[in-house]
Amino acid sequence: MRAFLAAALITCGLAWTPSSSAAQETAPPEGRPNHAQLYLGFTTNGSTEFTLGGKFSRHEGDRGLALGGFTEIIFADNTEFLLGALLQYHMRGRLVLEAGPGVVFNGGNDFFFRLGAGWAFRPVGLTVEPRVTLDFIHGGTTLGYGVALGRRF
Repeated sequence: MRAFLAAALITCGLAWTPSSSAAQETAPPEGRPNHAQLYLGFTTNGSTEFTLGGKFSRHEGDRGLALGGFTEIIFADNTEFLLGALLQYHMRGRLVLEAGPGVVFNGGNDFFFRLGAGWAFRPVGLTVEPRVTLDFIHGGTTLGYGVALGRRF
């Protein structure tokens, strides 16, 4: 019984102890609010096509949220241009979850919704982010995967 009480008191004491990691999680990664990336990857929807794109995001506040925009070119038989906006959530500075609307221009234009995730590595002032995206267009789903290379400023 005493061991149980001691364990409970220690656990409660640790829960109330402030940690230095809490202060690190609230600040934007590396203290720089802007982030620009170049994306190289592939898009799959029945066939696999090379994709080239760019993304810009700006961190606002200390909650891990960022607002961003992206553009991509899918080099298929009918070249497609994508343009969209994103709301991103950075969990612990590494895992990036994003969602937002976009428009595809391919002779006409179609609206789509994007869900994505990536894991950001930060070697020597750069970011390397393997990412996966799902675009929902007219009841169909397009899978995108690749690597984004970027820099915070």
